[in-house]
Amino acid sequence: AYSGTVFIPEIVNHNNTDYTVIAIGNYAFEDYSTITDITVPSSITTIGQGAFRRCSALEHIIIPNSVESIGGWAFSDCIALTDINIPHSVKTIGTGAFSRCPVLAKINVENGNTNYCSQDGVLFNYDKTILIQCPGGKSGEYIIPSSVTTINNYAFNGCTSLTNITIPSSVTTISGYAFSCCSSITNVIMPNSVTTIDEYVFSDCSALENVTISNSIKTINRYAFSGCSAIKNITIPNSVTIIDNGAFSG
Repeated sequence: AYSGTVFIPEIVNHNNTDYTVIAIGNYAFEDYSTITDITVPSSITTIGQGAFRRCSALEHIIIPNSVESIGGWAFSDCIALTDINIPHSVKTIGTGAFSRCPVLAKINVENGNTNYCSQDGVLFNYDKTILIQCPGGKSGEYIIPSSVTTINNYAFNGCTSLTNITIPSSVTTISGYAFSCCSSITNVIMPNSVTTIDEYVFSDCSALENVTISNSIKTINRYAFSGCSAIKNITIPNSVTIIDNGAFSG
């Protein structure tokens, strides 16, 4: 029944008693495909897991300074969402909260937030050692800052317009699904600092042709390159001791 602009109330009355709305529950608005804007009251402290997942017409939402927690997948697959602003109050952001949003140009973090920051529209932890989320609308080449040591789960998931990503030697951990469904990436060079290619890291990178696996890699986990249908050649170095199920399937 909901469409257009939705106003979430700050106060609701039940049995003649007023209650303050402090949270948007898990999957509360999931798959509401005709909502374009949502007004969130300043009483809200929590946006639950998958709260606005697959709201395919959602273009704008203002997260108030009262919000402290944004759950995993909260805005994933919002294919019309153009920008997002993280207020200084936010302390936790779950996995893939803004993944697979193809026109999301940038993720901004307000000054004063001591847990997160953004650079060139990309979301990091405060000291920029963890790359949390690259917005799906980023295109062309992206060079990961040399301060980064960890690329988070689903960090680049669904960034279909990126053609090349440079991974610096500071990176030691690339988590599962980090580059999955990056369908325009053609080349990958793993730095010597990485020892494990995690599960589904490059799955469904359908344009990926060339992969250079460094001599430091010991483990290629399950389905790491599954669905990479354009790959022509991969050289497995002597350092690799484990290749898990379906690593190169499809």
